[in-house]
Formats: sequence, structure tokens, C-alpha cells
Amino acid sequence: MFNKQLDQISVSDIKPELLSVFRTDAWISAWNEIWEADLIARQYKSNQNGYLFHLPLLKLFSLRTATPLGCGSRVLASIRSEYFQFPVDVNLNDWFKSELGLGCHQFVIPDVDIESDTFKKLSEYANKYSFYLHARSGSLAYGVVTKRSSFADYLSVLGQNSRARLFNRRKRLQELGKIKLRNMWPDVEGFIDLLNQFHQDRWGKPCFQENNLAFIKLFLQKLSEQGGQINLSLMTLDEKPISVLLDVLYARRVYNFQAGYIEKVAKNVALGSLHLGYEIEAAFANPQIDYYDFMAGQGKNTDYKAAFATNTQKLADIYLTRHAWLHWLYQLNDRVKKS
Repeated sequence: MFNKQLDQISVSDIKPELLSVFRTDAWISAWNEIWEADLIARQYKSNQNGYLFHLPLLKLFSLRTATPLGCGSRVLASIRSEYFQFPVDVNLNDWFKSELGLGCHQFVIPDVDIESDTFKKLSEYANKYSFYLHARSGSLAYGVVTKRSSFADYLSVLGQNSRARLFNRRKRLQELGKIKLRNMWPDVEGFIDLLNQFHQDRWGKPCFQENNLAFIKLFLQKLSEQGGQINLSLMTLDEKPISVLLDVLYARRVYNFQAGYIEKVAKNVALGSLHLGYEIEAAFANPQIDYYDFMAGQGKNTDYKAAFATNTQKLADIYLTRHAWLHWLYQLNDRVKKS
């Protein structure tokens, strides 16, 4: 754990004043250190804004594509970077006119909140400079507004099953032995060993490995040095590790990055959900926190994020294309997917 009524909170109330954790110097500098060698090895041109690569199209053509640094792409599978934002004072004309942009067929900017200032700026830029803008591959990010509310208020708006998964079945787990929660920070190695073990048992592969493993270690260290708070939450039953959860607190927002746990510890007990419930409760009690962010994605068996959330943000990959023929192809492709 880190050392208004729900329906009256607007989205603007929980927008961070600072950039999201995915656009911090800690994230981008760690990303550059880890993936710079890959960019060089693949001969991808890069500068201070992003990197340029060739994206095959219909096995007949190659699209010169630019994507911001710190973000993965179809050719570079790094950890997902959500909530892309431009700094408030960014000059988009300078950003897009950098040498990286020369000769590009398109810019691809992943996971932009379509209600954000960044999306508005991109739309305005596209209109002004005759780009075609496409919002593609949409997904929902989920979270819980903790600002000016209480955990009891939150539980009261949940469905009966969700409330049981997050809170009511704590007693059933506690009947098995003594439950403890503690923050393992700064023991990143020990925490990731447990997380990878739980993921291996449940998913058949570790959570973090190779570049992603090196990146998450470096990012957490850098973010801590730059004022972020790290919660390597460990839940034990009679001192035995049974669940871990990785949270990061930055700019009054908790980002729930990963979780792992032992399945079927007790009958009808969703261990991961109970652990999450403890951390959400702690967030409500912490005046430094306005929002607990589950981010995008779904669970293995259920869409638990949607069931536990009080707020959603729609994210989309933004494609800025220069040519009418490419605009037409994307429109056609999107229509086929919807049909």
C-alpha cells in the first residue's frame, strides 16, 4: 500500500495536471536505453521525437511509418504505452516537421484518449495541413474515481457479485490463516520472480522477460528517483506468498500495471480480485490519490475491469496519413472488420 458522490465526478475532475506516467522522462529514457540497440540493429531511423520504420501493406507495398519514442508498434513489441499525450506547450508543426517526418506515408500514435486535448490538437493539425485522420483499434481503459468519495460509497454502487469478489469474501480467505499485505519495494528482483512464477503457472509463460524485463526494472528505479511511488504489493497467507500486484502512483493517479496469484486457494474466492480490493480501499483512504487506473485490457476469464470500474476512457490508435489512396484503404478495412 502507498504510505462528491461517485456519479457527480466528471472526467475532467480526474485528469492529471501532469503528463501520464507513460510520457514521463522516467518512462521514455528507460525505453530509449533498452530499445535503442533494437532500433539500431533494425536500421530504424530515430530522433528526439520518434522512430521511422517500414510497414508492409498487402505484401506488395511498404509504408514509411513514424511512431513516438516510448511506444511500441507492429514491428517493435515493447510494453504497451497508454494515454499518449503531447506536452501543453508543444508545437505540433515543429514536431511533425522534424527530419523524422520527411517522406513518411503516415504517423501512428497509439492509445490516445479521444476526449483529450491531444486528440483535439491532432484533429486540428490534420484539418489545417490536409492530413487524413483515422481513429483505429479502439479500446476502453477502466478505473475508479477515488476523489471526494469513500470506499463504502464505491462498494454501494457495485453489483452484488462484484462486491463479493472485491470485499465480502475476505472473511472466507481469513478463515484459512493470517492474511498480510506489505510493499516489497525496493526488492524488484524478488517481486518479479514471484510475479513471473504466478504467470507461468496460470498463463504458461512469464509476465516479464528479455527487453520487457530489463525495461520494467529500469523504469521503476527511474520513476522512484523522480518522485513516483512504487507499490510492489505482496499478499501472504501464514507468511506464504499467494498474490502480488504492481501499482505505480504518479500525479495523483495509481496505475495498476500487473497482478499475479495462485489460483484456487479457497473455494469461491477470487484471490486477484480480493487483493485488488485491498489496494482500491487503500487508494480511497489516501488523500494523495484521485484515481485508481486499471488501464485497458481484459481478464483471462471475465471482464473484471468493466465490472469494478466507475469510469471509462476510450483509447484509439491515431493514424495521420498523407495520401487519399491510403485513407480509402483504411476506411475499407475498418468497414470489413465491422461487417
